[in-house]
Amino acid sequence: MLKKTIKIGTPLILILIIIIISYNTYQDTIKGNNNPISIIPSNACIIIQCNKADNLFYSLEKTNIWNKAIMIDKVNDIGDIIKKTATIFNTNTS
Repeated sequence: MLKKTIKIGTPLILILIIIIISYNTYQDTIKGNNNPISIIPSNACIIIQCNKADNLFYSLEKTNIWNKAIMIDKVNDIGDIIKKTATIFNTNTS
C-alpha cells in the first residue's frame, strides 16, 4: 500500500510543483514592462521610431543621416524593405 501511495504521490507532487512554478512565472510575465522600447538592445546603433508607417520611407528620404547612410549596401537594402512595407501599408489602408 505504501509503495502504491509513493508511486502515485511522487508524480503528483512533481506536477504540482511544476504548476506552481509556471503560475508564478506567468504572473511575473504579466507584471513585466509593457514598454516596446525595452526590447531594443542597448548596443543598437540606429533606432527608428515612426508614428505613420505609410510615410516612413518618404520621411527618411528627407533626413541628412539617411541620405548619407543609404550609400551603404545593407542600409540601401533596408531602405528597399522599408519602401515595400510603406507600399503595403498604403495599399491595405486604402
